[in-house]
Amino acid sequence: MNDKHYFIIAGSTLQYNFVQEVKEAGFIVHVFDYNPECRCAKIADYFHCISIDKKEEILKIAKKYNPVAVQTVACEVGNISACWVGERLGLKNNSYETALNTTDKSRMKDIFAKHDIANAKYLRFNISEEINTDDISLPVVIKPADRSAGRGVTLVKNNSQLKPAIDLAYSESISKNILFEEVLTGEQYSIETISCNGEHQIVAFTEEYLDGSENFIENQQMIPARLNPADSKELERFIYKVLNAFEIKFGCCHIEVKKTSQGFKIIEIASRMGGWRDVLVKYALGVNFNKLLLDASLGIKPQIICKNNNYALVKMIFTQKEYDFYTKLKSEFPDKIVHDEVSKYNNNETKCLADAKGFYYVCIPRSEDIDYYIKGSI
Repeated sequence: MNDKHYFIIAGSTLQYNFVQEVKEAGFIVHVFDYNPECRCAKIADYFHCISIDKKEEILKIAKKYNPVAVQTVACEVGNISACWVGERLGLKNNSYETALNTTDKSRMKDIFAKHDIANAKYLRFNISEEINTDDISLPVVIKPADRSAGRGVTLVKNNSQLKPAIDLAYSESISKNILFEEVLTGEQYSIETISCNGEHQIVAFTEEYLDGSENFIENQQMIPARLNPADSKELERFIYKVLNAFEIKFGCCHIEVKKTSQGFKIIEIASRMGGWRDVLVKYALGVNFNKLLLDASLGIKPQIICKNNNYALVKMIFTQKEYDFYTKLKSEFPDKIVHDEVSKYNNNETKCLADAKGFYYVCIPRSEDIDYYIKGSI
């Protein structure tokens, strides 16, 4: 296999485990990232210091090495480039159109409507349009149409917050399109899936927790979600409908939903693996999510065999209180923290998930009470 090249777009910590997986499988790994100091640059066989949105440059290099696959993990822009390049090389990727549809929330909303997929009501605006704020019903969520990780998202509860929220959303939006969205209430979940040749499998259901701020920042996530059998079945049917509506053929999807009083409603879909999910799946279920993705990218049907029966929780650190709870666990229950990447706490402003001061994983048997770890620092 020493002549088989594998391209991975983006080289941050979130891609590190996948790079290792592909290398251990015997492939020659090429990593693309604008940052020569990115974490994956140090372990790649070839590192290309190229911005991940430079699709044409990546394609030019691909034509030289003829890779067997082009992939990314937990990266929206990387997914767009991977699908664009993969489509032109005839590789096992989703189409470029699918990548755009699962990145741009405006396009996403159009597909929800076309396929009668329950979601939040919304209004769409472009920066060239005048917005009459007198016609806006509050509360409302204002967000960029084309960003992830909570960038530019604000929950607006009063009129004084409208203009700053609009300005923030436009400043973060690449396309300069924003959405005014109905506020959905209820428990939030994400669903992690894997697909190969259009055949879908659900890898895990995840409980998602928000910090309660106006920026809707996720501060912890847990696998498996504690769903009752009826909800699991309903959600499974809902997710397969979503995957087919977006013409998902290959790879991972990360789909966020709310359980409302009217049933499940989708928040958004991303046609790539969610951040931190590979580690959560590993410790909770004993499943190698990165191997599933590697197999799917080669057109091999992934085999999901659960070997563990644990709860796995990832907790992000944004506040002093969250940092203090981490240090308490580290002192009192060090065996429960299976991995951590935490910097010394600083009081810098928090606006999105990328502003976390660190994160750590807690793993315990399902026979124990996970609520202590979830509620700690809240």
